[in-house]
Amino acid sequence: MSVLLVGDLHGEIFWFRQAYQRAVDEGASAIIQVGDFGLMRENEHQFREVATDFDLPFYFIDGNHDDCERWSNYEHVVAVFRSHNLFYVPRGTLLEVDNRKFLCVGGAASIDKEIRLRNGWHWTPKENISDELVENVLAKMEGVTVDAMITHAPPLSIADRFFDSIEKIKFGVGLNWFDPNMKRIEHIWNKLNKPQLYCGHMHRVLDENGCRIININEFLLI
Repeated sequence: MSVLLVGDLHGEIFWFRQAYQRAVDEGASAIIQVGDFGLMRENEHQFREVATDFDLPFYFIDGNHDDCERWSNYEHVVAVFRSHNLFYVPRGTLLEVDNRKFLCVGGAASIDKEIRLRNGWHWTPKENISDELVENVLAKMEGVTVDAMITHAPPLSIADRFFDSIEKIKFGVGLNWFDPNMKRIEHIWNKLNKPQLYCGHMHRVLDENGCRIININEFLLI
């Protein structure tokens, strides 16, 4: 059976509901969301209310606009609400859905970090992937073949080739700035011989060299 991939939702309850309905309409067996899901303490009651009706499993990883402090406490896939089909997938998890293996690695750096800090908006250093996690993932994946990687950030080579540096100027980070998490994702991707990779984060559609970037609020059946 197929799996429905869902792009960044940023806490939009409408698109959360629409994702589930699309999965039902398409006959998907599960849903996987690629980070920046946006479930926070202040809006979790809305997510709970919608997820009450879910019969299919809805999995999500974390991005840089998520409650990474909260999600970093989990080492295994966990139901966010008891008796509901909404699950957080920790970084480095090998998620098996319908006999397919998806290596899930959330995390990314916020290019707007300084703006967020200046305005008192949400930011946490735990948005970043640690080098230790990369080492642990590679050790765990030795000899394992995956069908795809699910990440929030794209590999650095993809970002450098296809995204204009004007964004760096816009956010005042300097032209030499890069997201180290993209470099870590690239390292894992290369070590695993570049399986098909699906990610979000960049808010546009791109399909290049085995990397499919899913747009914000986009649904993709695989």
